[in-house]
Amino acid sequence: MKRAVSSLAGWMIRAALGTGGRLRCSEAMMGGNDSKTPTSGLYVDLRLPIGSPGRSLAEARSAGFVPTPSALEARSFSVTDPSKFSSDQIEVLLRQKSFAGQLQHAVGDTTSGEALAKDDVLAQLARDAKGGALGLCTCFWRRDIDYQPPSGNLDVGVCASSPPNVDGSIDLRETGADASYAEGWIRLPGTAGGPSFAFILKSENGVERPGYWVRTGNFFAYAIGRPKDPNTAQSLGCHERCSAIEEYTGRSLGEAAQSIVSDLATQMRIAGSYVGLCGEVTMSCAWNILHSTDPSLVGCTLVGSDTVSCSTLSIERGRNKLEVGDIFSQYIVGCNRVIRKWEVVEIDGDSDLPGVNE
Repeated sequence: MKRAVSSLAGWMIRAALGTGGRLRCSEAMMGGNDSKTPTSGLYVDLRLPIGSPGRSLAEARSAGFVPTPSALEARSFSVTDPSKFSSDQIEVLLRQKSFAGQLQHAVGDTTSGEALAKDDVLAQLARDAKGGALGLCTCFWRRDIDYQPPSGNLDVGVCASSPPNVDGSIDLRETGADASYAEGWIRLPGTAGGPSFAFILKSENGVERPGYWVRTGNFFAYAIGRPKDPNTAQSLGCHERCSAIEEYTGRSLGEAAQSIVSDLATQMRIAGSYVGLCGEVTMSCAWNILHSTDPSLVGCTLVGSDTVSCSTLSIERGRNKLEVGDIFSQYIVGCNRVIRKWEVVEIDGDSDLPGVNE
């Protein structure tokens, strides 16, 4: 149920169906590194269990959701009346997982060695690494934003892979530092060579709100976290208690929401003040959203000018290419006039963003 990166320019790790039928998408952007010195990058992770309407367009439509571009505001689920959901849908929406933040990567096993000692498959991959395989490395995923309350545990994995497959994909093994889990991941073909970028959200309507946007190859992921305090939440149109989710370490989102308020509609509003999604950039540069914590975003495009586009972009006049350190604006469709300011942290190649590379 996790994701991984390498010392290559960019990774998109995606398992269409993982353990328990969960849809797992993850994307990370990192610069190259061949030394023992840790490097850092940004990542976004999305995990949707069976029954989640946001797993696919067909499942969203079957559950009665229609494309709603303004759902990208992340103030609440786009469907605000809980009577429109079945009890099973409410339960599964509250079980979804998404998180994002900073990733640190170091060559070799920098943990206690328990993972290598207890996982024979990982140890064999580490011994046999050759011919383009990812050598043994350690990854630490810092969860700066989380759809669920904090777990209370560090997210550290030891990784290694087999050599590339014929299509260029790579099968990767990730084992927890304490050997409490072992997972298989796939680096999709064509994702390591770019184009790629990593953006961090600097502000929304002039106030601080956390968010991350990454791309590797033709795949992208985007996540907007909950406001960090009641005043900020109110100013952004979110429920003032949504930031209290972080106080319930080790609890589920459903348990936390019920502890904060008794009203189901408000619980769902609090849950929906985080949005995570991933998708694919087509040959015609359409940014299609394929999976999301809010099912009403599936079938929309993240940026563009068509009727289901969630936003438009602009950078400084006279510029037509993004560079590291640039700040650009994202205008979310809808009556609330939401404007997000993003900073370019890493970029390699053209972004293919409408309104930027034109």
